[in-house]
Amino acid sequence: MDSYTLRFCGQEVEVGLAWRENGTGSDLWDSALVLAGYFECCPAFAPLEVGGSNKSFWAGKRVVELGSGTGALGLLIAKLRAAHVVLTDLPECCPLLRKNARANGCIAIAEDRDSLDTAASASSSRRRNSGDKSSSQPHSNSDKASSNSDVSDGSSTSASNNNDAGVAHVVPLFWGEPLPTVLSQEPIDLVIGTDLLLPFAPELFGPLCRSIAALLAVGRDKTPLASQSCSSNGFPDEVHDGIPETSASSSTRTNSTDFHKPCALLAYEERFDVSDFFKQCTLAGLDVLPVDLGDLHPTYRDPGKIHVMRLVLQ
Repeated sequence: MDSYTLRFCGQEVEVGLAWRENGTGSDLWDSALVLAGYFECCPAFAPLEVGGSNKSFWAGKRVVELGSGTGALGLLIAKLRAAHVVLTDLPECCPLLRKNARANGCIAIAEDRDSLDTAASASSSRRRNSGDKSSSQPHSNSDKASSNSDVSDGSSTSASNNNDAGVAHVVPLFWGEPLPTVLSQEPIDLVIGTDLLLPFAPELFGPLCRSIAALLAVGRDKTPLASQSCSSNGFPDEVHDGIPETSASSSTRTNSTDFHKPCALLAYEERFDVSDFFKQCTLAGLDVLPVDLGDLHPTYRDPGKIHVMRLVLQ
């Protein structure tokens, strides 16, 4: 199969697939279907009636997808008319993201030279510090951040003159590194990601959590704990549906479907012990709120295996 068609929320997104070592950044995983189904059936995402007409939940929202891979979920949200959608992944994954955005009628913006230079500088610095010529990120075969081919389509291109399908910004991003300009200027409403907990790279749990906390803190008078002196090693012992309970207040837990406040929504398939991820969430100043099984799509769910969680700043 060299393509996959995602049909949810009254929209259709067809994305090209590509082979990549470890299968990351190149395929569409079951957890993506579970999260897309959640967008479709959860009342929180339903259109609102404003002045006698329906207003999309997504209207005016700024959304960032981490580890976009094929970009299917982010492009689905772009088609739902979100104001600002940013697809992020390693530099070598960005060409496929832009190709899929254009194929779905979205304007694909390669953001921006500053973003690419930031990624290239971070990658070079890590290699110098480690004495290793290879990237410390998984499935990164080479450092292509500064490659001309990565920005060969210019700052903005489209498959057609019709931009009704929305706009998708494509940004290379290394987790744990400073946010590029396009991600650090205005508040972000929602961060999404699927199958980001990689069994061959548990060392990325900390950088991932710090990036999520940094994104949720943009433009707000709140500093993530990860940027403060944090000595807490408290780890939640209780587990709910595969997700440890956090120290979040009971009022926060009961509003786990309140998306008027910035949050991250992650879906993952439980293939191995990810308890360290939840510890890293605590250290980064994030509360983890499990999404109830009953809130998921009745068809697109896998109880006990695929989990959906909401992350908010403490």
